[in-house]
Amino acid sequence: MINPGTGEFITKVASAGVEDINDAVAAASNVAEVWESIPPFVKTTLMNKFADKIEANIDELVTLECEDNGKTYGDAFGDVSFCAIIMRYYAGLAMQNTGKSMMRDSMGMYNNSYAYTRKQPIGVCGLITPWNYPILMTAFKIAPMLASGCTGVAKLPELTPLSSLRLIELWHEVEGVVPGVLNAVPGIGAQAGEALVDHPDVRKIAFTGSTAIGKRIQVRATEQVKRVGLELGGKGPLIVFADADMPKAIATAAACGIVNSGQMCGAATRLIVEESVYDEFVEGLAKAVEAQKMGYWRDADSTKGPLISQN
Repeated sequence: MINPGTGEFITKVASAGVEDINDAVAAASNVAEVWESIPPFVKTTLMNKFADKIEANIDELVTLECEDNGKTYGDAFGDVSFCAIIMRYYAGLAMQNTGKSMMRDSMGMYNNSYAYTRKQPIGVCGLITPWNYPILMTAFKIAPMLASGCTGVAKLPELTPLSSLRLIELWHEVEGVVPGVLNAVPGIGAQAGEALVDHPDVRKIAFTGSTAIGKRIQVRATEQVKRVGLELGGKGPLIVFADADMPKAIATAAACGIVNSGQMCGAATRLIVEESVYDEFVEGLAKAVEAQKMGYWRDADSTKGPLISQN
């Protein structure tokens, strides 16, 4: 791992191969019925304890995110804080995985008879997360997985795995957690990621990343009729009309355009401005962007972190 803020070496992280993925999926499969059978209130309690752990270790998690990803402390602190909120939100939903009962509409054939629906876990989930919001995207995927009674394997981003590794370690430090429910596997997408997508015991793939890779995953998953959730790239324009509050529009465009140093699928990197206010807007936006200082997160005057790599 290379610190993007300094260019210095941080540490080495193992790169998983097919056998590692097989072991992780086997671990998740072996405890799938155990985790499913645990009462919802217990799942809720464990997830809230996990949120407590995140909050108790927030400075460590933020530091890992800053060193590994290059974010400023404020940005990383917001991400990690949100992880705890996400966990508490889904902890509440774990108590609400209920079906429905209804009187059957059977045209008089079965009067006073009822049908019911039942929600059941999908099974083992494969969770593949990106480098731009590593810990946050990992939390977004593992929280609903845990709450719904599923087990899974998180394939962590090859450029920024450190904060997610520590996050999943914290899950295993919660008293009462079932080993094997949540497994962390760092690795390269073309190796570990594809092995996870192709594994016959993985029934759901949740992926956040590029559109090109998302299409590839969709095709490969279709062969085994896996459920797939894709959050892919795509940037909508920010549109400014002449009657806009111009200072607010300029500030919004600057903030949205360089959020996470522009490394975000939702960043407003295209602007459409009405011609009559074009010059005023461009001049104001240029000043707002020039006021930003990119640099290492420990530098007091840095307002934005560096790009993830030279590439």
